[in-house]
Amino acid sequence: MSSKPILGDSTLQDWVRIGIIYPASGLADFEFYEMAPKNVTVHVTRIPLERSTPKCLGKLADYAEDVAVLLAQAKVNVIAFCCTAGSFIGGPGFDREVIRKIEKSARIPATTTSTAVLSALDRLGARKLVVATPYIDEVNWLEKKFLEANGFSVIKIEGLKLLNSYAIGLVKSERLHELVKRVYTPKADVIFISCGGLRTINIIEEFEEKFRIPIITSNQATMWAALRMAGIKTPIKGFGKLLRQY
Repeated sequence: MSSKPILGDSTLQDWVRIGIIYPASGLADFEFYEMAPKNVTVHVTRIPLERSTPKCLGKLADYAEDVAVLLAQAKVNVIAFCCTAGSFIGGPGFDREVIRKIEKSARIPATTTSTAVLSALDRLGARKLVVATPYIDEVNWLEKKFLEANGFSVIKIEGLKLLNSYAIGLVKSERLHELVKRVYTPKADVIFISCGGLRTINIIEEFEEKFRIPIITSNQATMWAALRMAGIKTPIKGFGKLLRQY
């Protein structure tokens, strides 16, 4: 049974509301509800995505601009565009362009997953990283280019070569573990598990203990950034060093 209190009429208007824009075929948006601390609610709206190709991913920013106004009607405090590839696919600076579109449309502060990951890497003091993804090689190359243009060294990046974005949500933790083992090197400061469609929050603590370095995942970093933007700095246990200490 959840330990979170049932919302009453006298409390709901005072709670912080986090708005999430999330691909329609994704299965991991439940992670935001799991990570939400006391007095924070999560409100998700969806945008079309069937295949994780550069062409399909490149359309998401325009969809986000349209649906941001729906979240604005719920008077959310922050809007997070939760698609990692969808916010780096246009190259360096594309994440900031997505933010600009959302903020212009909704008139609410916004962030993207790629922006959040960059901030999380900076906050952890990481410069060298390895990246595990579900993407095809073309998308991985674009992600590596984006990260390196923002000042980080990508030692290794490897993906599962999944085009079906629904299938990404079905990836089991054992398969992710094998992927992370292949990319891991002691030279890395951080392991980044990329993609908001992957179910990751249940393995972050386990992986940090096993590999002895911080783990950043897309949904974890997005929630961390959105909470900080909303003024919530309460340590949250169970989802890795980032939310626990920063």
